[in-house]
Amino acid sequence: MVGRLSLNITDDYPDVSWRKINNLKNIIAYDYESIRLDMIRYALTKFLPEFKQKLLMIINREIKLTRFEYEDKEYGCYIES
Repeated sequence: MVGRLSLNITDDYPDVSWRKINNLKNIIAYDYESIRLDMIRYALTKFLPEFKQKLLMIINREIKLTRFEYEDKEYGCYIES
C-alpha cells in the first residue's frame, strides 16, 4: 500500500511514519502469527488517530478540496457542494 504512493507524497511528508505503516501492514498480511495484541492496541489507540489527522491534512493539501458553485441551467440557480 505505502509502496504504491508517489515518492513526492512520501518525500513531501516526512513526518508521517510511512515505513512503520508499511511494516505493520506486512506483519498483519504475511506474518500474522507473530501479531501481539498490545501492538494492535497501541496502533489503534495511539497511532491511528494521529495518522488519520495527518492523512486528512495531506488529502486537503494535495487534492485542494474546495467548495464550488455551479449554475444549474435547468432551474436557474446556484448550487453549492
